Amino acid sequence: MENQPYIVVDNITQQFGQQVVLDGVSFEVKKGELLALIGGSGAGKSVILKHLVGLLDPLSGKVLINGLQMSNVPEREKAKLRARIGFMFQNGALFDSMNVFDNVAFPLREQGVKDKKELESRVESALAAVELTGHEDKMPANLSGGMIKRVAVARAMVSSPECLLYDEPTAGLDPVVSDSVSYMIRRICVAQQITTLIVTHDMSSVVHMADRVIFLERGRVQWTGTPLQLIETESLPLKNFIMGSSGENWESLHREPRPDFQKELIHEALKERYQTER
Repeated sequence: MENQPYIVVDNITQQFGQQVVLDGVSFEVKKGELLALIGGSGAGKSVILKHLVGLLDPLSGKVLINGLQMSNVPEREKAKLRARIGFMFQNGALFDSMNVFDNVAFPLREQGVKDKKELESRVESALAAVELTGHEDKMPANLSGGMIKRVAVARAMVSSPECLLYDEPTAGLDPVVSDSVSYMIRRICVAQQITTLIVTHDMSSVVHMADRVIFLERGRVQWTGTPLQLIETESLPLKNFIMGSSGENWESLHREPRPDFQKELIHEALKERYQTER
């Protein structure tokens, strides 16, 4: 079916010992859509990613990838579905002993691709997409944080996946590099119509990148909407989260009022996003 969602998470639950991590989570990601999953530490975001690639099975409920069941099926069926999904780990997870070319080529070799020309062509194409042409021979130790993230994205997309999953793609980057990586992720999603799900705490990037946003709290979906609706929300917990407000009385520690920098950053990102789309 043409209008069938690419990802369906249907009422999944998960529990580790006495701790309930996911409590009836449901959502869908449309084909070609970029969905941002946000929420505090321990909300269940990374656990959801593990369910999407079949590393964890829900205690109840199900996960569908392009209409096929990923959860509670034999490993060989999961492996077939995983071949359609690219995954970028939070810290990049590059192999220290491999250069950039071999890191990006790794998934292809694992899939049995041995032809040298095919390997070179596909790796070069992936590196070009993340603007790293000419860096094939560099080792991870010689890469900046932003370059490591870009290599990790190239590795995730070298197998021509239908879906890309990102775990904190801008974590640990300075603001300028973070903006550049966010732009690259959005550009790849739009240009190649790859279904994309991002777990992040970077609210400026969320506003720039996402088509829709889901807010998780205590293992439940508490809110869903567009970036514009996110900024206009009246939900106090969500408002505090996106503005980074803990409720502490900062004014008592300063002689003069300080600007709400986080709020200004988010509203500037919102302005840029919707001006660009007009």
